[in-house]
Amino acid sequence: MRLPEICDMDIEAAEAQWGFPLDQERRAVLRCMDTVDIRACPGSGKTTLLVTKLGILASKWKYKHRGVCVLSHTNAAQREIERRFSQVPSLRALTAYPHFVGTIQSFLHQFMSIPAAIERFGTRPGVVENEYYEIEAKKEFFQGTRRKGPYATAWNAIANWIKRNPNVTIADYISREIEYKDENLTLPPLGLKNRPVGWDSPTGKQLRQFKKRMSQQGIFRYQDMAALAGWYLKKHPMIADLLQERFLMVFFDEMQDTIVEQGCLLDALFPERSVVQRFGDNRQAIYHSTADNMTGAHFPRGTVLPMKKSFRLSPSIARLSQCVCADSPPEELVGDTRKADRRHTVLVFKRDRIQEVLPDFCRLVACEIRTGLSETQVKAVGANSKAKEEANKFPSAISDYWPSFVPRYQRAQARLTCLSAHLDQAKTGMITTRSTGKGRTLLLDACARMLRLQGITDRSRPLSPSTMVRQLRDKCPAEYRRLNTLLAITCQTLLRGGKPNLGEFAEEARAALGHFNAESWNPHVDQFICNTRGEANVQQALQNQSLANDNVFRYQCEAGPVSVKVDTIHSVKGETLCAVLVLETIFYEHDLKALIDKGYLKGQLRNANPLRRLAEHLKRIYVAMTRPTDLLCLAVLDEHIKNGDLQALERLGWAIKEIL
Repeated sequence: MRLPEICDMDIEAAEAQWGFPLDQERRAVLRCMDTVDIRACPGSGKTTLLVTKLGILASKWKYKHRGVCVLSHTNAAQREIERRFSQVPSLRALTAYPHFVGTIQSFLHQFMSIPAAIERFGTRPGVVENEYYEIEAKKEFFQGTRRKGPYATAWNAIANWIKRNPNVTIADYISREIEYKDENLTLPPLGLKNRPVGWDSPTGKQLRQFKKRMSQQGIFRYQDMAALAGWYLKKHPMIADLLQERFLMVFFDEMQDTIVEQGCLLDALFPERSVVQRFGDNRQAIYHSTADNMTGAHFPRGTVLPMKKSFRLSPSIARLSQCVCADSPPEELVGDTRKADRRHTVLVFKRDRIQEVLPDFCRLVACEIRTGLSETQVKAVGANSKAKEEANKFPSAISDYWPSFVPRYQRAQARLTCLSAHLDQAKTGMITTRSTGKGRTLLLDACARMLRLQGITDRSRPLSPSTMVRQLRDKCPAEYRRLNTLLAITCQTLLRGGKPNLGEFAEEARAALGHFNAESWNPHVDQFICNTRGEANVQQALQNQSLANDNVFRYQCEAGPVSVKVDTIHSVKGETLCAVLVLETIFYEHDLKALIDKGYLKGQLRNANPLRRLAEHLKRIYVAMTRPTDLLCLAVLDEHIKNGDLQALERLGWAIKEIL
């Protein structure tokens, strides 16, 4: 079947509509209608170009039952594509049949994992979430006692296995380790490495029954769903033919972050008949860098179209960032000559002066750019958020620079504690995103959690927020409207800086959820609403400036205020910022020290095939250094600087500021 052609007239019309410069590199990508990989440098306008191409295709698409499939690795990338879609009316057609726009995970779930769960276990997945799985797995496994219960033999066996590992508990083992590994739904090896236990042993049989019971309840881990997709494809290979028949063109965004298991499934689904175009940058593949499922060898491959020019970076930031770009083959990173160069600075600090790093960075921002910038435009980022106590590992984490910093995983734990924590996180999420969507999601999660604590299920499956809303809307419109009103009023109160009364919110929520529960609410729900221990933990955390302000460091310079969002490097991937400070932290070794010692940051070494750990440092620091449009700074401990290092950095173009 003939695909639409994109000609110069289409490109010129798109350029006029978007106001987006389309040079020869970008025009080549737009015209190409063959299978190809597009390697796009940071700030090259990759997503805008993809949406531009989709807009042209949508205006020319004539097939009623054959469509375009657009897949992204993360929800954030999907939301960005959908936001762009909302700006162009012609693109809205791609959000309905026969087209598909979503994450790789949602695609595999819809077409493979969900049908597999129904066929294999007789149930539709109710909840696919690792955290919730862990909660329900513990409830399932620990019913009864250690001596009397359906899993008593396994309970005692696991207790013996983990005696040699004090960092692991029985609960950790059964809630995290027992998951489907591959297309055969294989479960992992049992027992100790030197004393393995077979799955046909009494312990193995009980654990198989445990996993089967979790699956029949529709409760799965993310890895379980990936394995189910592989199982379905193996049993029904014709699904590949059906999907290729439906989707003439398949586009992938952020392909470098796709894990190997997903990549192999997608290769099997779209081997030859569909045109597959994959956008990404293997130099920014940081999400799976510590696992064995790295994807650098899988992207790019075959025919590659480059996008080397960045509209984000100034020429000086491009030149400095190029030094930590371990690519193969080497490829020049081209900055935008319209952007002014700034005094990009290496802040060298002594141990006892580390907490002066952020104030010094604020003064640089005030001097080089201006004051009053939003914290969403100025960020300080580090690779590691988990502090270590050893003196030789200083600085180990972001909190060494700012003790008030609270890692994301701790904040997530606080969110799960009680209703008050849900409200606090809803407020933070709405202020950060400037919309009520995040707040509504968290409040719906709190309501669904109340029902789950009450024991309410959906056909023996855990009740999810989406199922709760759908059932209310379909069966009890009045209660549905009542819940929506409560959520809207609460979100607006939180956005205005107010704090809703917990008791009043809970009373109104329970009234709106009356369809699900005709009896009195049990003590577990009351504890969730008024959990004194959880509430104390949350209040103690809220005394921390970072949690109250969502990890924003505020400093009053002589010229005015400067706010800096402090976070991990992973959190800023894909973002465009005004100014960035890269904090030296430790991941097996100090990252910036390693890159200085090896010569990368000094512009003295370009090894296209660095060893794995060094490659991980390079990718993370490359991502961090290629976020800012205006000002780039590094923070390095003075003990990690050797004779000649500062001079080499200065020759490359860095300014040096010693914090003594």
